[in-house]
Parts: sequence; C-alpha cells; structure tokens
Amino acid sequence: MAVPTNGLNTCLSFERPQPTTQWTSRRDAYRKEKSFQPLAVLRASNDPTDKQSYAAALESERKTLIARLERYTKFTRSWPVDKRPTFHYPAPFSGILFLPNDYYQRNGVTQRRFYEGQDLNMIVDSPLARRCEYLGPSPIVTGFRFDSQSDTALIEWWDSYLDIFWIGDSNWKIEVYFDDAVQGWVSKLRGDYDRNLDLTEYLGLNPGGE
Repeated sequence: MAVPTNGLNTCLSFERPQPTTQWTSRRDAYRKEKSFQPLAVLRASNDPTDKQSYAAALESERKTLIARLERYTKFTRSWPVDKRPTFHYPAPFSGILFLPNDYYQRNGVTQRRFYEGQDLNMIVDSPLARRCEYLGPSPIVTGFRFDSQSDTALIEWWDSYLDIFWIGDSNWKIEVYFDDAVQGWVSKLRGDYDRNLDLTEYLGLNPGGE
C-alpha cells in the first residue's frame, strides 16, 4: 500500500447537515441581540451606507469565523501527544491509520489497523507518546483526515511552539468559503468526519465570543 502524504482530499462529498434556515436564524438572533440590522435587509438595500455596512459585516464574519475555528481546533478538540487523551474519537469505518515516524513523516510511517467505532486517540497515544520528541517541538493531535475510498487515515497535527498545522509531509489549514445558500461564511469540511463547530453555533461574532 502506498504511503499517503497530504492527499486525502478525495475523501468525502459532504452536504452540510443542517437546514439553511437554522444557520440564518442563529445569525439573525445574534444580530438582533446586538441591535444590528439583519444582513438580508442590508443586502437588499440600495443605500450606499447600508451596502458598506453589509460588506463590512461579511468581512468581519469571515475573519472572526477563522479565528474562532482555529482557537477551537487548537485548544478544545486537541491533545498533546506526550499526554493521555481526555476524549474519544470513534473511527467512522475500519481501515489503516498511518502514524508518522517523525516530523512531516520524513522517515516514513507505521501502519496501524483500526476498526469501526474504535477510539483512534488511544491507537495514537501509546506508540507516538514514546517518540514524541521526533514529532516536532510541541506536537498536538487535533483530529484525523480520512479517505473512504482507500480506507486510510492520517493525523492532523498542530505544533503549539511553531504554530504550524501539518499533516503527512505538508501543511494544512482551516478554510472557509462563502455559501450562497446562507449568504454567509462557513467552514470548509475537510473530510475529517468532525462536525465543525459552526454547524451548531453561529461563530461570526468577535473572537472573544461575546
């Protein structure tokens, strides 16, 4: 079996698992609480001031969404590989997990079979904890990237000292895109089977979450 690098992007074709009205309702509720006009009103207005306000609101939404998703990924759903994981990550199917032998898997990988429902964090914990010094200054597991066609998975990493996201032999990043259905910025699903935080919360508010 060929060793995958960062190419587990064929993985999955997801539909965002929520009705459009739920997402827009959460945003409208937030703006109402802050005494802001609904974005739909600003978007439909021909007033130049409203148009500027609309553009500024969308740009703020984009920036704060990225900031909050990064903070959530780094500090909420992650765990340092030299510590025991504090939560479970059940495998969505059976397959092969590729554990890097070192930083950016420069010296290859070790393969571990996993089974549907098995806790992937525990599979990672024992072998990688013993060689954490080879995985970068401060290696932290943030999630997994799956390829359902080849039944394989890679670990998504964040190095807290270098502040670098890496996977396989390259880097990864949190991405957002403008969704025409909701007329707003949403997270791009990477095929990691995680339910991105903005699927259940409106994150287009200030980075402090107020």
